Amino acid sequence: MPAEQTQPLSAEPPVAQSQVGDLRADGKRELQAYRLVVRGGVISLDGNERIAGDFHRRRGPQAWMPGMWCVRLLDANMRVLAEETANAPDEPCVVLDPQNLDAKGKPQVTQFAGAGEDAMLQVRMPPTPEAKWLKVYRLSGMERADWNTEPMGRLLTSIPLP
Repeated sequence: MPAEQTQPLSAEPPVAQSQVGDLRADGKRELQAYRLVVRGGVISLDGNERIAGDFHRRRGPQAWMPGMWCVRLLDANMRVLAEETANAPDEPCVVLDPQNLDAKGKPQVTQFAGAGEDAMLQVRMPPTPEAKWLKVYRLSGMERADWNTEPMGRLLTSIPLP
């Protein structure tokens, strides 16, 4: 959201705020990807980069459920610029890895996390140059907080952005 616009005062952020991104001439959207890792119960930023792809647009904000994570992008004055809701990475993400084949040539099951990491989560937000902080909350309720209110739940971490 550009700095000259005001924040929404409603309980709902703008539709699909975190999936809008910049539209390129080739039709792909550019978003900023933030990789969060959990090591020994501590959440940290593994990296962030601008990515492009055919990212779908949500029809509306994802429903809040207890236990989910709410990730907010904030400016230097701690105003919310964007938010994304995601399933908490409490369970290891297991995928079939086409680069790792078994004796029969079939992809083997692989855990999606780096070495020594309990879990990894990627959230995609609009590229926002004024972003200075990333806050991660574990939600404890189903009622969505407006952008001027802390979400109901526990603040897991506040991460300064480079």
